[in-house]
Amino acid sequence: MSEGLVSRGRELLVVPGTGTVIDLDDPAEVAQALRDVRDLKRQVDEARAVLEAALVAESARQGTKTLRYGSLTASVGPDTELGWDMTVLIGLLDVGLPQARYDELVTETVEYKVNAAVAKQIEAASPVYAKVVEQARVRTPRKQYVKVEGK
Repeated sequence: MSEGLVSRGRELLVVPGTGTVIDLDDPAEVAQALRDVRDLKRQVDEARAVLEAALVAESARQGTKTLRYGSLTASVGPDTELGWDMTVLIGLLDVGLPQARYDELVTETVEYKVNAAVAKQIEAASPVYAKVVEQARVRTPRKQYVKVEGK
């Protein structure tokens, strides 16, 4: 146990964040420490959410997803996930897109994958195609993430 201490045959744990030494052979102490650690985790999660929201807001203010501060780089991820409505996208065939080109656009697997680069090319080729491709896009909201690298 990397954080643990052994003393006179007893297994002890120094609780991160509090520094409290817990006797792992005392279930009442362990239960109290577990409750305290869970509360600390909740507080840390809340603080992390506030910090991430501040960086997301700063990223929006600056108009960039990458924020650099000395040796630190904070990268803000997208707030949506791109998906495709295949029942709409297949309409490209109905409006004249050749099957071979559609087969380049869509790879049939257990889950459909749309080649976004090909979708952009098809959109640019025809306003009719562009309308179908745009209707097929499905944006699903998701929690933005912030990745911090550096020291």
